[in-house]
Parts: sequence; structure tokens; C-alpha cells
Amino acid sequence: MLLGMPEVSARSERNVWLYNFPAEHSGPVWELIRPTPSSPTTDMYRIQIRWGTWEVLTTAKPGTILEHGKGDDGMSYTVTLLVEPPAHVFFGIHAPPAAWPVKLLSNDDWRYIADDRSELVTSFQSKLRRILASCGRTPDELVEFLKLSTADTYWLLGLRPSVQNEGPVSRQTHQTK
Repeated sequence: MLLGMPEVSARSERNVWLYNFPAEHSGPVWELIRPTPSSPTTDMYRIQIRWGTWEVLTTAKPGTILEHGKGDDGMSYTVTLLVEPPAHVFFGIHAPPAAWPVKLLSNDDWRYIADDRSELVTSFQSKLRRILASCGRTPDELVEFLKLSTADTYWLLGLRPSVQNEGPVSRQTHQTK
């Protein structure tokens, strides 16, 4: 174990990660992007985070913590993190571990992605992503099942097809410092 975090294995490698920060938490939240045995030489990860009606696109070097904040809203929207190439992602609250470099995502980095129907659409997309996670299925498998285009299926999921998904969606348990 590394600072209380399990060692990374090939089977923990994913492109899509889902997580819910505790509704009662207010303050710093973070994601640690760690390489896996099959991607130890990756120089940079491309990352998309969808959180309710907000989205951020960024890059990070392996072993970087993405830190941002959660307000005192009493809500727990599903965070969908897409990463390319596949990586292992740890989620946490409070101050991040000091062992890794931190990339702070400010409010200016986030883009509001809502429209008049945003709450309904966001809720539907979140529930559909949760169904995929609980079944261990990928967005690409949903493309096959629904017989829709990749673009249409990813739109239904609220994802961007530019971040490809090769592994099942993972739902991680809560990690703290």
C-alpha cells in the first residue's frame, strides 16, 4: 500500500470512472490520476470531468492530483471522469496527500453545459452512466446494444466520444486522506 491506497493493478485500468462525493461535504475534493502497469510510460493524460451541469477539460502528468472544491449545497451529483489513456483514479475529500503534485482546477476552468432542460437531461445521463457502471459495461457496448451512432450514444450518456472508452465503467468507493 502507498499512503493507504491500494497498489494499482491492470484490472483497475479504466477510461471512465464514476464517483459521488458525500453530499454533506463542503471544501476541497480531488482525483489522483495514476498510471497502470500497461501504461507506465505515458507522459500526459487527457481528462474530461462532468459534474452535474459543469464540465472541465484538462491534461495531467501521471501521479498528479486534480484539486477543486465542492460547495455547501447538500447535493451529491455523480462525477464522471474520462481519462485517455486508461488510468487508475483515486477520489478523495479534504486536503490531498502531499506526496503528489497538485493541479488546481479553478472555477474559471469549468464550463457550464446546461440548457432549459438541463436538470432532466443531467439526471437521465447520470442514471444511465450508473446503470452502465453497475453492469460493468462500456459506452461502446451500449452503442452496439442501442444500434445508434457513437456520437448519439455518447450524447445520451453526456460524454464526449473524443475520449475513447476501452474498459468497463468503474464505480469507486470513497477514499479520504
